[in-house]
Amino acid sequence: MQNIKITNSSHSIDYYAKMLIILLIPILIINFILSFLSISTIHKQNINQLSSSVQIYADSLQKELNAVDHFMFWSALHEPSIDEIADSNTHNEFEIGLRKLRIRVTDFMYSTNVDWTFLVATADNQRFTNASAIHIDYSAYQQLQKFFSSSERQITTSGASNNWNKVSFYDEEYLYRSVNYEGKTIYAVVETEKILAPLKTIEIGDRGTITTSPPAAPTTGFSKLLFGNPILVFHKNATQLPFDVFVAIDYPSAFKNMILLQFLMLLLPILIGGLSLFMLFYIQTRVIRPVRRFTDRLIRISNEEPVLLIDEGISEIDNANDQITSMVREMQNLRINVYESELRQKRMELNYLRTQIQPHFYLNILSTIHSMIQTENYHEIEELTLSTSKYLRYLFQSNQDFVLLADELNHIEDYLTVQKLRYGDSLKTYLHLDKNLLSAAIPPLILQTFIENAVKHSYTVDEDLVIDIDISFSNQAKSHYAVTIKDNGYGFPPEVLKKLQQRRSLITPEGKHVGLTNAGERLDLLYGSRYQLSFKNQDGHGTWIQLVIPYKKNVEVPHNN
Repeated sequence: MQNIKITNSSHSIDYYAKMLIILLIPILIINFILSFLSISTIHKQNINQLSSSVQIYADSLQKELNAVDHFMFWSALHEPSIDEIADSNTHNEFEIGLRKLRIRVTDFMYSTNVDWTFLVATADNQRFTNASAIHIDYSAYQQLQKFFSSSERQITTSGASNNWNKVSFYDEEYLYRSVNYEGKTIYAVVETEKILAPLKTIEIGDRGTITTSPPAAPTTGFSKLLFGNPILVFHKNATQLPFDVFVAIDYPSAFKNMILLQFLMLLLPILIGGLSLFMLFYIQTRVIRPVRRFTDRLIRISNEEPVLLIDEGISEIDNANDQITSMVREMQNLRINVYESELRQKRMELNYLRTQIQPHFYLNILSTIHSMIQTENYHEIEELTLSTSKYLRYLFQSNQDFVLLADELNHIEDYLTVQKLRYGDSLKTYLHLDKNLLSAAIPPLILQTFIENAVKHSYTVDEDLVIDIDISFSNQAKSHYAVTIKDNGYGFPPEVLKKLQQRRSLITPEGKHVGLTNAGERLDLLYGSRYQLSFKNQDGHGTWIQLVIPYKKNVEVPHNN
């Protein structure tokens, strides 16, 4: 038969360089698109955050405006000190009434977050004075005095809490509110800048502004094209404030770190491409060619041809050359070890078959059936034959490494049913099970080996045999689960217990006592060092066996119905 050699097509280094450049072009385009999308996404997130901040600010300010309105209306209607100011004929009476009013206003100011300036005017005696500390420029205060002195200003602006008016003096904008009752007028005045002060902490760039009037756009051109309209408007109908809020964002300044990062991300593929070309040439010269020569030597060694080993200048390859001879020797030893391992595997399989073929167990069943026929216990015969058939069916199907714990427990139940029909009520079993473990994996017939050992070596006619089985997770991480089996028999003989604890074989030359030894060997083969098998005698009497194995959830093994 002719040998067919399959080889991969080879190309020059220039071909791979061109392919790398072609791949870099779509990478750069995709990177640019992703950068644009990321900038747009972050922009939208910042807009949403800004909108949320403005809404929170609006809610807080609305509550304060309502409090100011309530205070002004209540004072105009019920505050006696204002009446004293309005009825005062002397300066002393005026000062007494004003002092009382200022104390009342000062108490109210403790509950506010904004520095309000409260003024009071009376029509009868032409009084106009401040009822609180003046938080505006004195020149603006004089202008306000002239502004409010006219009769058309001594009115109630509106009953609505958000109906505040604007007035400007010396390039400063002020909001004011007036409440008039029977010739007595109370004014509340505040600078717009102080109202907007809480919003100044928002990042809007060096040239960004937050005002109550439409500002000029801080950015144009490419920034506007990239980020959209740089001016955000929050109408008073939406915020329930007495004014509109205009936020002008200086995007290049506000997002300069992000833009710089995106620029670096655009440069990164170019740098990677250049480094890739350099590394491609370097690897071709310093790595690929020495590896090819090393591979050729390995092929010649596999053909048992003489090879001259030379240094390639790469420490890993040179060390590999030094170890080739010892590797060949280790391969020969490995072949011997594999052969011996196969022999041990065959021996374990034979022992495993021995645990399944138990003539005395089946003879006892037949003898029990014969006795039941003589006593015409047909119901028990039916139950015994059914349990025995299920027991045998499980034995014939248990040729895989793992089964579901639920199947293994069903098999144990069939086995114990057979034994209880033989021994009657003198055999009692108790199962404590975490139902989350029903889908766990377990080697087949492992638990039956331990249960059968308890029934076979612990049962006596003088005392009932009680077998207690507990299956639960062994740690909080639920990485392993434990199966604990206890009985009230005589316990292990000292020499047997010593061998079990030392993991020594119990198998006799005649092939007896195979079960426990074979169980340990099977667990070693399946789990290595990832399990624990413990034996001891309980205080008083009885054996104690515990098996801790890894927990595998939803393992895909056949489920025997």
